Amino acid sequence: MRNIGLGHHLPASALVLPLALAGCAALVPQPVIENRYAAATFAPQPNADTDIIMSVNTTVPSGGGESIKLTELGERAQAAMVTTNQGKPPTKITATTVQADTQISMETTLKRRVEIALRPATFMQPGDRVDAVRINFRVATADAQNWKITGWTEARNADKVIEIGKLTDTSSNTLTASTGLNIAKFLVDASVSAEAKRELAREMQIRDVGELNAAVDASGTAWIDETAGWRVNLARSRNSIDVTITAQTGAGNGGLSADTVAVPGKLWSDDPGPPKALPPAQVGLRLQQRFVSAAATEPVCAIADLTYRLRRISNDAGRSTFTEADDKVQFVTVTRPSVGFKLSPPPYQPLYALKAGNEYLSFKGADGKAIVVIFGSLEHASAFRLWLLQALPNGGAIASGEIGMQHGLGGLRPINATDRQMLAAGIANQAKRDEAQRNDLKTCA
Repeated sequence: MRNIGLGHHLPASALVLPLALAGCAALVPQPVIENRYAAATFAPQPNADTDIIMSVNTTVPSGGGESIKLTELGERAQAAMVTTNQGKPPTKITATTVQADTQISMETTLKRRVEIALRPATFMQPGDRVDAVRINFRVATADAQNWKITGWTEARNADKVIEIGKLTDTSSNTLTASTGLNIAKFLVDASVSAEAKRELAREMQIRDVGELNAAVDASGTAWIDETAGWRVNLARSRNSIDVTITAQTGAGNGGLSADTVAVPGKLWSDDPGPPKALPPAQVGLRLQQRFVSAAATEPVCAIADLTYRLRRISNDAGRSTFTEADDKVQFVTVTRPSVGFKLSPPPYQPLYALKAGNEYLSFKGADGKAIVVIFGSLEHASAFRLWLLQALPNGGAIASGEIGMQHGLGGLRPINATDRQMLAAGIANQAKRDEAQRNDLKTCA
């Protein structure tokens, strides 16, 4: 008897038919569970058996590349940087950007990034989750007369970054199974959280239905609202928002204080080659009024409130399965006690002067009065020192007046060799700087 191999002499139709049937079965629409739950009740109550802990941290919003300290450069490199930046070398220790073409500098706004992290106080029951969160914060009452949150620029969570007028979705949710049948191209606009039955598992792409919203209202309260996407637990979420804080000019302790600072003009030639100082006749110092908050030596405290919604499974049958369509759930809204945090450390920016021993570099203008030269930033003070030592080592006349060392009441004397050796930039108002540093140790309960 001949041993006939299986399929060796079978007709082709005998093989095609099972494959065709399998293909048809794959294309037959399969039932999909689309229910979020079997039944639900909504029960606002002051407490829940699962508490969510909120912690708040603040930083300066990230910007471009980090600047370098002027003091980290050698003298030659400092001079080169001064040339490149037209008398304004980069420095990390600097006041708000000064507009050289104005007589007034308003340094009355702060930019802060507020980062909020949530976590459950204890382990949550299987299947339970937080599906909605509302966080709002405002300047504390004690500081409200000095500062107010006046705007926001960007808010973000793990999936989205939103700006005013712009939304960027940084991720999408994908449900994956092992059948190998990809139907994503047929469900590109799916907007419901659909889950396949276990025995009919398939792969589909599901649009992230989570929502993130942020705003600052007229009262100065900033808020972030977040609604979870499918099966997303917000109990361990991390959100942040960049806000603008503005100094207030109202009654009481609120208001602005003013300092007179010297703003140097262009110090270095644009000619190619080695750095070359401009002649004194082309260099001037212009006096400018710098306005800052009268409360700049104090930290800015804020209060944050948290409200969240807990999705709690109330039936054992629903808790024991991964599918959510058989869940009987109770939605519990919980409001937690307010949390105090430091919105900003003392925003005080020190002023700088050029000092040799106990004497200061001074300036006599058209009115004939000699005053100590106070700079609004370390970069201005250091840049002017470098120029002075090269272009006017003994002091004397410049375009807008006369430069020299402080001498007696309202007088000037020439800069001597000892002065040139000792002349250095330092903080002009150390007492206020010390006060700000002490106050930075305060907590905001």
